[in-house]
Parts: sequence; C-alpha cells; structure tokens
Amino acid sequence: MQIDGAPVSQLYLLSVNYNIDEQGVGIQQDTSTTRNRFVATAKWTLAPIGQPNTVLVKGQATTEDAENIIDNQYFTTELEGSTVDRQLADEIAGQITGQVAVWFRAHPAG
Repeated sequence: MQIDGAPVSQLYLLSVNYNIDEQGVGIQQDTSTTRNRFVATAKWTLAPIGQPNTVLVKGQATTEDAENIIDNQYFTTELEGSTVDRQLADEIAGQITGQVAVWFRAHPAG
C-alpha cells in the first residue's frame, strides 16, 4: 500500500498466519456428509522492515463459507472447493487491507 505517485519503497513487513478449518455438517445415517462448513482465520502483524519484533499493530480477520457435497460428482466438488478457498482468501485479504489502512490513517507517515 502506498499513496498514489509516491516512490516505491519497502518500509513494513506484514506477517500473516492463515488457517482454514473444515467441519462436516448435514451428517447422514451412514456418517457421510452432505455439506462442509469452512472457517478461515488470519492473525497478522505489521512491523518495520528489519525490526520484526517491533510490532506496530496486529489484528485478526475471520470469515465463513460452505459447500454442498453432491454424490458421485468428484470433479464438481473439487471445483467448488477451490472456489470456496479463493473466496475465503479474498475476504480475509480484504479485511486485513481495511484494518491496516485504518491504522495508517490514524498514524500518517511523518
């Protein structure tokens, strides 16, 4: 992130620990599932380059999504799963971007 027209320089290190948990829901009598719920979480920190232990700000982002499991449709399930992964990652990235932008607005460079 930078102000339009500003020279490009790396001043900060954004570290993100990202995780997706999957839970089967809609469990049938034979223990198969008909739907999976995904919860993505990311904990992040922003530090000056060269000073990773000097955390300026930290935060967390969370989002959820789900997919239906269709019998004997492996390709469709795999395709839907990759779409869910991308949607989760996009939402988490948007939340982190917004949180970091709020911090920069409150702490303008001097």
